[in-house]
Amino acid sequence: MTTPLRGVCIGAGYFSRFHLDAWRRLDDVEIVAVCDRDLSKATQAADEFGVVNVRDDAIAAIDEFHPDFVDIITPPDSHLALIRAAADRKIAIICQKPLAPDFASAGAIVDLVDRAGVPFMVHENFRF
Repeated sequence: MTTPLRGVCIGAGYFSRFHLDAWRRLDDVEIVAVCDRDLSKATQAADEFGVVNVRDDAIAAIDEFHPDFVDIITPPDSHLALIRAAADRKIAIICQKPLAPDFASAGAIVDLVDRAGVPFMVHENFRF
């Protein structure tokens, strides 16, 4: 039996429900914490999807849980700082779209993860 990948979901808004539901369906993934600046939102999402830990500080949660990956499900203007925190710690990243509020920020994100050498994916929940 392999050890499941451990993830931290950052953001507990509307789209987090789709992410948490999908992660719950995978046998080889364990979401170890849900983070949101609004702790009540994080608690509600964690309770709904069977996640034990909730935090209101995503970067502190990354440092506490040492996940294999983070799933960033927050508004675009927060992505760069969260991606930087994960990349600095050599943690794989999946990020909800839109990636950034503007083209320059998107380029900075791509450069950052490229230099860090971490796996990076932009989540798109619809296929066209």
